[in-house]
Amino acid sequence: MITISITVDESLLTAIDRVARDSKRTRSDICRLALRKFLRSQREALAVREEQEAYRAHPVAPDEFDSLIAGQSINDPEE
Repeated sequence: MITISITVDESLLTAIDRVARDSKRTRSDICRLALRKFLRSQREALAVREEQEAYRAHPVAPDEFDSLIAGQSINDPEE
């Protein structure tokens, strides 16, 4: 692992220390978890934006899935 230095305000450090103490983790553990979660959310947001852009560029036609839906059957165990 590589050590980095960051600057945080006192209230954030207090919150980190409280969570670290309560979860029996280190400050570094809490910061790593938070960074991973943030980076994951950024990747997910990017994927959503890319999907939205793709649908804007190539919108779904009103009847595009009709044949697929018509080909599906619902099996009712009561019948």
